[in-house]
Amino acid sequence: MRWLAWFAVIVPVLLIMPTAFFAAAPVGCASCHESRGLAPLPAASAHSGVACTACHVGASLSERVTFGYYHAFGMTLPLVDTRDTSISTVQDSSCVSCHANLPGISESRGLRIAHDSCSVGSRCVDCHAGVTHLDGLSWPRTYSMEACLECHGVREVSQECDSCHVGRLDRTIPTTGTFPVTHGPNWRQTHGMGSMPTCRACHADDFCTGCHGPGVPHTPRFVSVHGPIARSADAQCLTCHEQSFCDDCHGYRMPHPAAFAEEHIEIVKTDGDEQCGLCHDQSDCVNCHTLHVHPGGAGPLAPERGDAR
Repeated sequence: MRWLAWFAVIVPVLLIMPTAFFAAAPVGCASCHESRGLAPLPAASAHSGVACTACHVGASLSERVTFGYYHAFGMTLPLVDTRDTSISTVQDSSCVSCHANLPGISESRGLRIAHDSCSVGSRCVDCHAGVTHLDGLSWPRTYSMEACLECHGVREVSQECDSCHVGRLDRTIPTTGTFPVTHGPNWRQTHGMGSMPTCRACHADDFCTGCHGPGVPHTPRFVSVHGPIARSADAQCLTCHEQSFCDDCHGYRMPHPAAFAEEHIEIVKTDGDEQCGLCHDQSDCVNCHTLHVHPGGAGPLAPERGDAR
């Protein structure tokens, strides 16, 4: 019992003291990152005078204690799995502590951004992950033309170049993100890797239809109107899409083969008509099965004999 009592005292102390120490004064960030070839220190950025903990350790007590625990038993003593990088992810509160008074519209590196509206639904690091460590991050997240244009399209706001771009300098041409891939030397093979609705911001519709047929580039609401376009004689959907792309969504071969009209009765008996309602209104069924008058008066609304209708 005496040994158990000592054990009950010593173990918490061994856990609490290192955690409390690193929570109060985290040390060793620079030496560890430099020796392991991790993200370099922000010596060349505007954050060169900011301590690592100011951004990577939250200000609340619980955040400090959590970081201290992982620092002590994950980084100093490799006893705990530290692959969960959310522990040291920069939180918005850390950024806002210095950047609270941002202008409504800011201009930087040839871009004009309405920060109040453009940042809605995003975290600071979604666009500014690389501002501190510059090119030292393996997977830097930054703003991209595709993300901006996609949002502009959904909100139906201006997509004119001069709305966002101030001047046209070589140094402002995007070098990260999807744009340099879709507009690079191999653009004919790679342009489909971008977000289709963003193409129309710069390209007229006929720029794409020459190769892709009608309906390209797709609008944000293309799904609701794609049926008639897919059935047109000039449609070239299979240039980009596999047949399964249509069939998997609709549940049946699309567009319907010629024999489908004869087969669909048995299909509806077996599967029901819920899937049909994805494309067809109830009136499509009524026009054929209820209102249509068959020769010989077989239809439900067939005229009585002698009726002049």
